Amino acid sequence: MRQKFRIHPLPQLQLFRTGQNVSKRLPNVRLFRPKLQAAQIHAVKTTSRQNPPCLRTNTFLELHHSLSRPLPCNRVFVLFYYEVTAGFFSNKIIMMMKNIFKFLTIIVIIASCATSPSSDVVKPRYLFPGDYMADPAAHVFNDRVYIYPSHDRRSGGYGGGGQDGGLYDMVDYHVFSLDDVFNGNVTHHGLALALADIPWARGQLWDNDVAYKDGKYYMYFPAKNQNNLFRIGVAIADKPEGPFVPQPEPIRGSYSIDPCVFEDDGSYYIYFGGLWGGQLEQYYNNVYTGAAGRINLPFAEADKAISPRAAKLSDDMLQFDESPREVIILDAKGIPLTRSDTGRRFFEASWMHKYNGVYYFSYSTGDTHQLCYATGSSPYGPFTYQGVILTPVTGWTTHHSIVEYKGKWYLFYHDARPSGGIDHLRSMKVTELIHLDDGSIQRMNGMR
Repeated sequence: MRQKFRIHPLPQLQLFRTGQNVSKRLPNVRLFRPKLQAAQIHAVKTTSRQNPPCLRTNTFLELHHSLSRPLPCNRVFVLFYYEVTAGFFSNKIIMMMKNIFKFLTIIVIIASCATSPSSDVVKPRYLFPGDYMADPAAHVFNDRVYIYPSHDRRSGGYGGGGQDGGLYDMVDYHVFSLDDVFNGNVTHHGLALALADIPWARGQLWDNDVAYKDGKYYMYFPAKNQNNLFRIGVAIADKPEGPFVPQPEPIRGSYSIDPCVFEDDGSYYIYFGGLWGGQLEQYYNNVYTGAAGRINLPFAEADKAISPRAAKLSDDMLQFDESPREVIILDAKGIPLTRSDTGRRFFEASWMHKYNGVYYFSYSTGDTHQLCYATGSSPYGPFTYQGVILTPVTGWTTHHSIVEYKGKWYLFYHDARPSGGIDHLRSMKVTELIHLDDGSIQRMNGMR
């Protein structure tokens, strides 16, 4: 059979982002490859609202992306397409012309990658190679980025290992700061708070967070009490680097781990919770149910995902101003995620940021090792699941914070690569975070 080969320029530049099928944008074309194979598509842009010319229904449109691996960019510019119909040229000539077109398309793709904004192009930076710091909570105070990590160490463990997290036996907090995220010197401000100075705490100073109000800095931290139950404490400082002086008792009614404090229009909200060693499943309606957890729940709730908690803080920043609420994460159909949906459900590492008026709740999936996010219209939620921010890193845990600084957004996180993959010896790092035009967050590769 002989065929006819034509190359058509598009009437306006077509910009394809990674994630969605192009069929809806080109509705009158029968696509040979409806998706670009190595870059998924998120949105389509054009400088005109006009679609490309209507083609006959027997036309094949080939939008080629023949590379075998994902590209280090999030955009693919398609400047022209070709049409193959019954015609006059031999199959051999048609194949030769198609191969030339593929080559031209790859050149266009590579050129677009060179100019495309993408966090994958910027190499992540390890922030403090001299010691093991994890769970970095980043905030902008006094025109600098201050980082509040937990401090990993080699020890015999706290009560063993396994799902209780005994190997994460941290006993103090240090503070760091910088004024140029990728190129500036990282200032180590030294010790900010030690376990020995907290009257009610027995061990395991895990992830912390810091908030500023009325000239004071408030550090929120989890620690196990004398009954080996996690509670959340507060320590206060006059400067962002500390030292922080702890309150004599933890927050009343607090439990579990990973506090994150978010300010919104003058109100402060605290988010917290973590499964397994974080003990969240041992609480129901804010009441401790014992190590057996939720095993006696009605069947209708048995597969409901265990939700993180949120509460408004009191004016003095030292207590809950209300009983903690469940933060519900929904799927695209408005149905709460289930416990068995381990690739999307919450596990630990709550974080909140706001972008263009939308609340972004991000978190770790724990045993599936991803950082995910969901969006909503209220700091309490509910939040609708949107996708993955960061794929698994080296090491078991993944934990993060997101902050805007000097007009750019950054993801602070950790991995265990410098320690050779030892799960409880992690190093904090940073990379740029990209909000795409449709509000979604560009997915990043945790192994970079």
